[in-house]
Amino acid sequence: MLFRLLIITFIVYFSSIAYIHPEELHFGIISVVRKKIEELLAEEVKKDKKDSPPKVVILSPAANSELSGKVEIIAEASDDKGIAKVEFYIDAILKSTSTAAPYSYSWDTTQYSNGPHTVKLIAYDTIGQSASVYRIVIVNNVDRAPSASIIAPVEGSTVTMTVNVVVAAYDDKGISKVEFYIDDALKFVSATSTAPSSYTCSWSWDTTQYREGLHTVKVIAYDSIGQTAAAQCTVTVKYSGDSGVSDKFIQNGNFEQGYSDYFPNVPKYWEPELPQKNYSSVLSLDQSVVWEGMYSLRMVAPQNGEWDVGPIFQTSDYDTVTPGKTYELTAWIKSEGKEWQNEWYVITMQWMTNDGQPLGEVTIPESDRTPVNYDWKKFTIRGVAPEGARRLRVKLLQHFGHGKTWFDDIKVKEINQ
Repeated sequence: MLFRLLIITFIVYFSSIAYIHPEELHFGIISVVRKKIEELLAEEVKKDKKDSPPKVVILSPAANSELSGKVEIIAEASDDKGIAKVEFYIDAILKSTSTAAPYSYSWDTTQYSNGPHTVKLIAYDTIGQSASVYRIVIVNNVDRAPSASIIAPVEGSTVTMTVNVVVAAYDDKGISKVEFYIDDALKFVSATSTAPSSYTCSWSWDTTQYREGLHTVKVIAYDSIGQTAAAQCTVTVKYSGDSGVSDKFIQNGNFEQGYSDYFPNVPKYWEPELPQKNYSSVLSLDQSVVWEGMYSLRMVAPQNGEWDVGPIFQTSDYDTVTPGKTYELTAWIKSEGKEWQNEWYVITMQWMTNDGQPLGEVTIPESDRTPVNYDWKKFTIRGVAPEGARRLRVKLLQHFGHGKTWFDDIKVKEINQ
C-alpha cells in the first residue's frame, strides 16, 4: 500500500510542476487522487478484516507408534481469532470434543483390536472454519501374566494360633481371584467381580489344625483370561504354651512312651476296657502313619467285622475335676475304610465320681460327624463338669468295627471362662 501511495504522490507532484493550469484543473486532479487513495485504503482495510483458517497438530502419540492400555492424545490448535473446539476421531468415529486448551483425549486402546488405527483431529475457529490432521498408530495390547507376592507371613517365620495370610497381586488387565493353599491343599479362594489391577486380600489360617513343624503356604493369582502367578513361603507351626499335654488329666497322649507293661499292644498309661480280650490283632503303635512324633495309635477292624474295636481308656487322678468348670479334649484322628454313618463314634470324655461312678459323657459334635473317612483331622470336644464330677476319663474305640482309625496328640485342659 505504501508503494501505491508513493506513486500517486509522484503523479500529483509531476502534474503540478509540468503544467500551468487554471484553478479548476488543479482541484480536479486533487479530487481524483484523493478518491483513489480512499479506494486503496478501503481495499487494505477489507483485507485486514479477513479471518484466517485455524491450524492443528498432534503432539502425541507419534506416527506409527505402538500403543497399549490407556493413551493420552494431545493436540495443539491455534487461530488468529480463536479456537472454538477440537474434535477427536478414532477410525472416523467421533470420540470426544475439547473446547479449551490443553486439547486432549484419553483413549482406552484395550477396547480396540490389535493392529493399525487412525487418529484424526479437526479444529474449528469461531466462524466455523476448520483444519484437520491425522496419523496412523499401531495398537498392541499384549495381556501380560499377573504377579503375586505373600506379604505375611514371611519366609522362615514361626506361626501359632490364627495367622493372617496376606497377598498382593497385580495384573495389567485385572485380577479375578486368588487361591490359598497349605501344603498344596486348597483352603480358600478370594474372588473379585471388579477385577482390579492391584488386589490385596487375606485369609485367616488356623494353624492349630496342623501338626507342629514346617508347612508350605502357597498362593495362586489369576488374571481375567486365566493366566496365573504363584508365590509360596515355608513357615514353622508351633503350638502356644497352653496347648501342651497336661499331666493332671492324661499321660502319653501322643503315644511316644511305647506299650504298657501289663496289657499287650495297649499304650503305656492306657487300659483296656475288656482286659480278658486279646488286643494284639487290632491295636498297635504305628510308625508309618503319624500326625507328629514317632508313633500314632492304630485300631484295625478284623476281617469278619467287630462291633467295637478296643475300647481303651485313661482316667485322671482323684479330685482333678471341678464341677461347673469347662474342660476341652483335643485329638488328631485319621480314618479310612469305614462303611456306616454311625462309625464317627471314636472318642469320648466321660465324667466320673472319685469312686468311679459315671456321670455322663461328651463326644464328637454333630457338625464334625461327616464324612466318616478323612485324613488327619483335629477334633475338639468341650463339656462342663456336672455336679459330683471329680475325675474324667478319655475313651478311644472304633465303633461298629470297619476299616482303620489312627489317634495322635490327645490332650485335655481346663478352659478358664
